[in-house]
Amino acid sequence: MKFKLPALLSLTLLAFSSVAEALEVDRIYGSNMVLQKGMKLPIRGKAAPDSEVSLTFAGQTVAGKASGEGNWTLHLQSLKASKENRDMEIKGDGKTLTLKNILVGEVWLGSGQSNMAGKVGGYAKNDPTLAEIAGKTNLLLRLRDNSGWHSSSPTKNNGHSAILFAFGERLQRELDVPVGLYFGAVGGTPSGYWIPKETYDSSEKIKGVVAEFAKNYDHRGAMKAY
Repeated sequence: MKFKLPALLSLTLLAFSSVAEALEVDRIYGSNMVLQKGMKLPIRGKAAPDSEVSLTFAGQTVAGKASGEGNWTLHLQSLKASKENRDMEIKGDGKTLTLKNILVGEVWLGSGQSNMAGKVGGYAKNDPTLAEIAGKTNLLLRLRDNSGWHSSSPTKNNGHSAILFAFGERLQRELDVPVGLYFGAVGGTPSGYWIPKETYDSSEKIKGVVAEFAKNYDHRGAMKAY
């Protein structure tokens, strides 16, 4: 499923400590990232409480103030897709933070269970087509892992989600714009966890299935067995 960047950037598991001791940007951002084209973009981070913060990127400069807890959010206006590596400069409280080699294009989040979590390196052993594309370097395809954003390369490709990588590689070729891939998959999670609330609320079929299941569901027994 695809989430435009604001939803992705709001993930609570990327929150920082309550009070910043230095100028910081949320971990979802970083050098070598791709920013979503065609929409207003929030950039978030931490700084000294009540300090002034400014951000410069792609000819835009925006400024604001950190909250009393040190949280700040600045918004870039809609950007066009760009294959040019550009730097983002963030200033605050006498400090400067620079994020390098940033592209603008499509950003996709891959979420789900073990089928999404399965790595390229495992599937490529029995998939010649996947093995071929995974063996290439693509500077316009960027992958996000626990250590940050990276250009697609044989080493980084093998550790990424196989489904998301194959999708993103083809998307980059067909659209001819930079593509950034970020995956958050947890094997074994109940499928219901991945159903958006608005989808559940609007589906009588889903509600009916859940109601029928709940009639004989022993939560206490299930937790004890788990």
